[in-house]
Amino acid sequence: MAEDDLDCRSAVSDILKMEHLVSAVEDGEAAIDHLTSEDFDLVIIDCMMPGVNGFELYKWLLDNRPEL
Repeated sequence: MAEDDLDCRSAVSDILKMEHLVSAVEDGEAAIDHLTSEDFDLVIIDCMMPGVNGFELYKWLLDNRPEL
C-alpha cells in the first residue's frame, strides 16, 4: 500500500493486518523499491502523492510488473 497520509495509511494497514501480511509505504518511490524486490497479491495506491504519484506508479507497474 502506498499512501502519504500517515493516519490513512495506519488505519487501512491496521484493518488489513487483521487477516493479511501488509507492506505499507509513504510514497511512490518507496513503493517502487518494494515492488522491484517482492511479489504482492494486491497493490493499493493513493493517486495524489508527492514525488511519484499514484498515476505514475500505476504506469510503472504496467511497464515493469504487469503481472501484478
